[in-house]
Amino acid sequence: MNVDVGFDRFGAQPVLRVDQSNLDDFERDLLPLLRHFLTDWFAPETHNWHVAYVTAAERWGQSVGLAIAHALFDVVRTVATVKNDAIFFHDPLNIETRQVMTMHEMQILSVLHHMRRDHTSAARMMIERLTDGTMDPYLIRAGLQFAARFSVGAGERPNCTRPVFKVVH
Repeated sequence: MNVDVGFDRFGAQPVLRVDQSNLDDFERDLLPLLRHFLTDWFAPETHNWHVAYVTAAERWGQSVGLAIAHALFDVVRTVATVKNDAIFFHDPLNIETRQVMTMHEMQILSVLHHMRRDHTSAARMMIERLTDGTMDPYLIRAGLQFAARFSVGAGERPNCTRPVFKVVH
C-alpha cells in the first residue's frame, strides 16, 4: 500500500534527540504511540491506530495501556484539528528516527510533560508554540484530562494503579 502522506509528513528534519529532552521515561514511551496515531490520522487506510493500542497494551498492560492510548488519541485528534493538519512527524517504523523528534512531536509531548507536573505557565507557552498562538480550549481540556489521569507520581510513573482499601483497627 502506497501512502502519499509519507513524504510530506515524514520528511521533517529532526530537531532534538529524545535522550536530550526533558521528558521522563513514560513520556518518551508515548512517542511511538503519537507517531502511529498521527500516521493513522493522515492515512486512515493504514489502520495504525490499532498498532498504537496494541503497543500501549503490551507496554503498560491492557487496562492501563488502552486508557493511555485513548487519552493520547484525544490529544492527537485535537492538535491535528487545531493545526489544520499541518503537523510534521517521523515514521513510527523507521529505525533511524526512533531517537529523534520533530519540533511538533517535541511540542506535543512537552505540553503533556508540563501539564502532568502542573507547570501552568510552561504548558501555556508550549500550547501557544504548538498552535501558533491559539489557546484552544479543546486541546487544553484533552491535555488536562490526560495529565489528571496519568500525573507524575512516585518514581515518575503514571498513576496506573487502583486504590487499595485497607481496614484499620
